[in-house]
Amino acid sequence: MTQRSSIRLFSIPLLGLPILLSACSGSAPSKEEVAKLEASLLNQPINMLLWRTRTDQQLDVDDIKIVKYSCQVVKDFDSAFDCTVSFTLNDEPQKNTLRAIHHEDGKWRLAKEQPN
Repeated sequence: MTQRSSIRLFSIPLLGLPILLSACSGSAPSKEEVAKLEASLLNQPINMLLWRTRTDQQLDVDDIKIVKYSCQVVKDFDSAFDCTVSFTLNDEPQKNTLRAIHHEDGKWRLAKEQPN
């Protein structure tokens, strides 16, 4: 084997590595991650009339059954996604929009400001 052919042998996989890595980063949250985020969003205290806070029982991730969801990357941010989620909660159909941020530690969290 000549030196040129051995360089080609190793350079071809190296050229594909950045494409593979870029495909892995910046992917939308999974169905399970969306369910966790939705439960987290629904468990946040809601200020009601007269500044009272809802103290209902906390929802569990298992209470939420994702029927359909779609996520779109937020313009100019490869780790932020706006997701539209259709789910059932206590056999009642629900629909919500949430913004999820993928942090460097690998965890998904809700953005401080949610889309309207």
